[in-house]
Amino acid sequence: MQQGAGQGTRGVRGYAGQAVKDADEMVNRVKFINNANVGAAMPDGINPDQQARLVQMSRLSGPDFDRAYMRAQIEVGEFLRKTFTDYGANGESPTLRVYAAKAVTGYEAQILQARAIADSL
Repeated sequence: MQQGAGQGTRGVRGYAGQAVKDADEMVNRVKFINNANVGAAMPDGINPDQQARLVQMSRLSGPDFDRAYMRAQIEVGEFLRKTFTDYGANGESPTLRVYAAKAVTGYEAQILQARAIADSL
């Protein structure tokens, strides 16, 4: 997705489309592995802080939205990289640990891409 870097809204839209696809895939895989191996409760939706952030971002448009969205994507990517790194090292399910450890590489690439787009805005 490097072609999106430097293209403002177009680059952000391309990134966002791929990010949604990747997130759906990750959630489905984690749910499947969890249900097959751990059976732990999983979040039903977003928490109040996340909801507040969505409301805040819904008030933005154009370049202001692009910058806020990319900052948020970098923060989320860093959070997921840390979460999956920690679970890969210390998690309860061996199957989920393997998945988490492999997923870290994807999050590192996603963070780099998000930073490149954010830097171009």
